[in-house]
Amino acid sequence: MKRMVIPVILVAMLLMGAEKGVARQKLQPLTGSVRIMFVGDSTASGQPVACGDGSHYGDRQVLGDWLSRVGGVDVHFVGSWASSCGAPWNRHQGLGGETIVGLTGKIRGYLAVNPADILILRIGVNDATSTSGWKSAVQMAADYALLLDAARAQSPTIRIIASEIIPPDGGTNADLARASVTAQEFNSMLPVIVAPYGDSVHIVHNGIISPIWLADGLHPSGEGYVGMSWFLTQQPGGLWPWVSDRPAPRTKPWGLVTVPCWGVL
Repeated sequence: MKRMVIPVILVAMLLMGAEKGVARQKLQPLTGSVRIMFVGDSTASGQPVACGDGSHYGDRQVLGDWLSRVGGVDVHFVGSWASSCGAPWNRHQGLGGETIVGLTGKIRGYLAVNPADILILRIGVNDATSTSGWKSAVQMAADYALLLDAARAQSPTIRIIASEIIPPDGGTNADLARASVTAQEFNSMLPVIVAPYGDSVHIVHNGIISPIWLADGLHPSGEGYVGMSWFLTQQPGGLWPWVSDRPAPRTKPWGLVTVPCWGVL
């Protein structure tokens, strides 16, 4: 078995944990109304799963419906943009083509306008493609740590879901084949990147999503987004421990869709 060599820059990130002053004990579940922001690239906006007018919603409606009805959690999704269907869980801060560095420059403004308790961060795949000059996984890791710091500088108590990058389908074209390798390398580094932040940053393992759950080799299909919603609620380090100290209900979210715009399943 090939042994993974952790780059020096990531070792430094791990050793800096004490300097960040982040408590490592388990955080207590949030109470009252919980504000959640989906932020990042096109997967945060929900492309290509669309409402009738072409606005996108991804897994927000499924997740909001599940948390509210099955989980009994009072959640509100926040952001400057909204899809035309899936209300009241239709707001987000996802931008097609966004990169880690690009989001770092915007995240404090986003949170200033729309404060959030939990940030669902979906970002990085564009950095790995030719669009951004095929950044290396090591550079992406360094950029990602700065993004986490920027979000916490604006909102010191915010809790962040660090979503793994869904590896593109390498069989689509050479660009996505290269990006897929980089995405998997980045995902393997993510535990070291987030370790200094203790329980305030959780990883959701979207990297296990199969290419059959991709609509175009890059973006999730409707089934893919429902799977991502399931991971958010059922994976041990996901969203659920921050909203409840009860075991997560095992009812699957795709049995709970209540609006007709979810026409892709």
